[in-house]
Amino acid sequence: MATPTIEQVGKFFDELRSARVTRENLQLFLENPDRYNREIGRFGRIYSVTVNRDLWYKGLIKAAKFSQQNNDITAERFPIEGTGIREVAAELYEFDEVVTGEEAAKRIEGDGYQLEDFATLLAFAEAYPKEQLKRPVVQLKSRWRDGGGFIRMPGLYCGRRAERVLDLGWLSFGFVPGNQFLVSR
Repeated sequence: MATPTIEQVGKFFDELRSARVTRENLQLFLENPDRYNREIGRFGRIYSVTVNRDLWYKGLIKAAKFSQQNNDITAERFPIEGTGIREVAAELYEFDEVVTGEEAAKRIEGDGYQLEDFATLLAFAEAYPKEQLKRPVVQLKSRWRDGGGFIRMPGLYCGRRAERVLDLGWLSFGFVPGNQFLVSR
């Protein structure tokens, strides 16, 4: 890949001065400079994930080895559908602004990506246990409506002491930049 031109650097500084490039946006780029490299996936990395649905709920949870798990995440609320082994080339889709889960799902699918489900999230957690310690990883496909009427979905989070936590997010709430959504092509 060629180095930036003087004109591009000048435009970048113009964007900084106009505050279109924020401190947060710049930090996200510095953390993952390959994020827009089309040759290695839009967001800098393609993750090879083997999803073994024959393990069912308990087997997938056990294999992921979480430090903590939200008690509302159950086999009844988030069933593992289908059987067999599926290979997934997953990516972690990111946004540079706050988006609701509904908006994120529409934009992700509009870009030609597929939303991945709870089983794929668990297999991802097993294969790449340190990813959730960097930034949250959320799946938007498997959902449950709680007693308050809110739609919830599982995600991978980092606890206060760098524990690996399986918790629930709210579909209608805003996800700030830094949240990553598990998708595939």
